[in-house]
Amino acid sequence: MRKINYSKTDAISFMNDVINSKKKRKSDLSYKERCIDILNSSLDRIKLYDSAFYENSLETLDKERREIREHNDFVSLYDYDTKPFKILKEQAVIDENKRRNDDCPICGLNKVNTLDHFLPKEEFVSYSIHPRNLIPCCSRCNSHKSKSWHDNGKRKIWNVYLNELPQEKYLFCSISMNNEMPIASYYIKQGKLKNEVYEIIESTFNKLHLIQYYNEASDKIITDFIRIIKMHISLYTKYNIDDNIELIRHTIDNCDVNDRIFVLQDAFLSSKEAIDYIKRNI
Repeated sequence: MRKINYSKTDAISFMNDVINSKKKRKSDLSYKERCIDILNSSLDRIKLYDSAFYENSLETLDKERREIREHNDFVSLYDYDTKPFKILKEQAVIDENKRRNDDCPICGLNKVNTLDHFLPKEEFVSYSIHPRNLIPCCSRCNSHKSKSWHDNGKRKIWNVYLNELPQEKYLFCSISMNNEMPIASYYIKQGKLKNEVYEIIESTFNKLHLIQYYNEASDKIITDFIRIIKMHISLYTKYNIDDNIELIRHTIDNCDVNDRIFVLQDAFLSSKEAIDYIKRNI
């Protein structure tokens, strides 16, 4: 998981842009006008969202009831493939170094191809096109999250706009051998994390099946890393294998302690069985 930039744009201006970008329905010429009326009636709720967002207290917001037609009109404004939402996504995937990162900020496995409504649009109609309620992610994470986001007033899903990434380690990996091949098994544990932080991480990993997907993606990481190790050993022949391993270890010492790739690489280099495998296959 990683933290990404949230939109600083004025929410009401953005929502007006969304409404204005919709083509008038020939069969229903009053559609845009009705959406504008709904937006105008939601101004106080939108201000409440922004206050709760900047205070990181979204759990204090109440669910909303609308007439079916109003609900359907406003929810239907969301369309990931239209210009306002594409711009919103593009702003979010540019990091603080002005570098583009299209990887899903939750799982890191797939590319961003949707916007998740952190507060579900079915229960919070006024926020269905609020720019800070729309989080770029992959469709798999979006699907697994569904309407989940809190339980009895406690956040249960990581908000990549608001939640601060811990510096303490919570993601771990063990290496074992299967048919004389190294395999990886990820797991999480609390360590030095505060209870409330770990609870959100744990529930996010469980709800979105992240450990399962990390394990499924681990074979490629191992294959690529073995290739890197062998290449390093072949280039630096003045060092023995163990010294080469230590040199490689130093290159990942200062990496993100919870990055799934570096976590696996560190576990691999710390595994006697994995290193023996390298030595047998040089």
